[in-house]
Amino acid sequence: MKRGAFMVMLLVSPLITLSKPKAQEQDFEFIVEKYINESFQSVPGYPGVNLGLSQDYSQRICSKYRDKLPDKTFKKVAELEKASIKYPSYFKGDWMVIMEKGDWKRVEGLVKSGRGFRAGKLQTDPDNVKAFANCQACHMLEKKELVGGNFGPPLTNYGKTRGITPEVIKYTYEKIYNSWAYVPCSSMPRYGSKGLLSPEQIADLVHYLLSPESPINKD
Repeated sequence: MKRGAFMVMLLVSPLITLSKPKAQEQDFEFIVEKYINESFQSVPGYPGVNLGLSQDYSQRICSKYRDKLPDKTFKKVAELEKASIKYPSYFKGDWMVIMEKGDWKRVEGLVKSGRGFRAGKLQTDPDNVKAFANCQACHMLEKKELVGGNFGPPLTNYGKTRGITPEVIKYTYEKIYNSWAYVPCSSMPRYGSKGLLSPEQIADLVHYLLSPESPINKD
């Protein structure tokens, strides 16, 4: 064997050796993800919604940076997520219409509901049980309630303290629809973008949070 060819082999061999564990690691990750995803069912009544662990682009970015995104990446993800936001069919640019068309009574009970999305092999919700926001799991809501979450900020008197302006309505709607449009990698679910709530349901939630008649704004 010529000296030059021998030297090339010496240089290339370590690269080949080092590349094998990486390929094996990727294969292992693929197999693990495949079996985990196959162990979950699609959510009844929610076509296309699956509780497996497949990540979308933004989730992969959040995992890569451990939720500490560089400024440019933060802005890119926020813009991408904001582009996913859709609005109620009756919305034509005037945010105050949500206070006219929305109805907090349609969602009052469901705001506190912990039902829905038990979609594993062992226990699946029946088709007539719809998942909902379960806001109370993370937030304190009405003053009369003795229990509530503390993972997120309290929402008691949300409308009373913020007022009812187009800016507040817009922020509240978009934050519920896709919280990552404002805070990428937030722990708050992207309810609208992931198909968990419809634009009309989110508008009703906004009405629940802002209406003076809503129990959340009663002392």
